[in-house]
Amino acid sequence: MLRKIEEAVCASRYKMCLSKQKVPRSSVHVGRVFVALCVALVLCIATFPAVRAIPGVSLGQDFALRLGQSATVAGAQMTVTFRAVLKDSRCPVDVDCFWAGNGKVALDVVDAEGHSMAINLNTELEPRAARVGSYELRLVSLAPDPVAGVRIPQGQYIVTLRVVEI
Repeated sequence: MLRKIEEAVCASRYKMCLSKQKVPRSSVHVGRVFVALCVALVLCIATFPAVRAIPGVSLGQDFALRLGQSATVAGAQMTVTFRAVLKDSRCPVDVDCFWAGNGKVALDVVDAEGHSMAINLNTELEPRAARVGSYELRLVSLAPDPVAGVRIPQGQYIVTLRVVEI
């Protein structure tokens, strides 16, 4: 009888009593919060729109990439990923400029042997192209064109590239 009363008291004060080890309600609450946060994280990741890779771009063909997007160049066995716009001092379309300005982009390239390399290319300054094995990776354009007083968020940039055999 005493044991049943002890269990009842234990149940009222604590969520879980295992043998003589008592786990306070605050610990159980923290555990539930942790599980809820894990479930929320999984749901966020599952619903976040994935940036898809562009399959099988042909040699000599222009291809466009959004930030974080990759393309595999068929024939060159090369994968190119657009990582960031490092600098954008291009002349806004609604302004008359003395100089066109420059856009500088960061790319990650994995060649046919699996070697990874970081490459920075420019719209106006050199280098505008980079040699990767027996191929040339060229920056064709950077979009959108800037407008005076409007900052372009990284996620809105689109880079157009071309890979040709040298």
